[in-house]
Amino acid sequence: MKEAIIEDEELGRLVVRVNLRAKSLVFRTKSDAIYVSVPSGTTMKEVKRAIENLRDKLLVARQRLKRPLIDLDYKIDTEHFKLSLAAGEKDQFLANSQLGVMQIICPPAADFSDENLQNWLRKVIEEALRRNAKSILPPRLDRLSRQYGLSYANVKINSSQGRWGSCSA
Repeated sequence: MKEAIIEDEELGRLVVRVNLRAKSLVFRTKSDAIYVSVPSGTTMKEVKRAIENLRDKLLVARQRLKRPLIDLDYKIDTEHFKLSLAAGEKDQFLANSQLGVMQIICPPAADFSDENLQNWLRKVIEEALRRNAKSILPPRLDRLSRQYGLSYANVKINSSQGRWGSCSA
């Protein structure tokens, strides 16, 4: 078995992959599936038994991963960034963005259950958050580095999923 896909009524898709470096079964929950890395020689019977033993924990992990629906009720209200959506009259989306504040004006016929629209809205919001971080974090890091006597060479804020920002040692 190199890769197998299990469709489960409760858990959805589970992608089972052999990893030669794996010493035990490792479950990773992602938005599209639960990925299971298994050591070479693991049988499907062992994988299915592990799934049953961990079913409750996997269900909780799947629930935690579900993103909230972005619609007219969606808001972000933090100290450094505020976002709101409002109904508009035009047939297109409009964004009003200033440092730390963004409002998205939505067309009256916007279908917020459309997955493509949800993905687009997430990208727009993430980019606004990233622009905001680029303006707020470098001066703050500079102030803190001087305050605590820690030096650094540069700051990068990028679009990686796991880590948005980093600084040198």
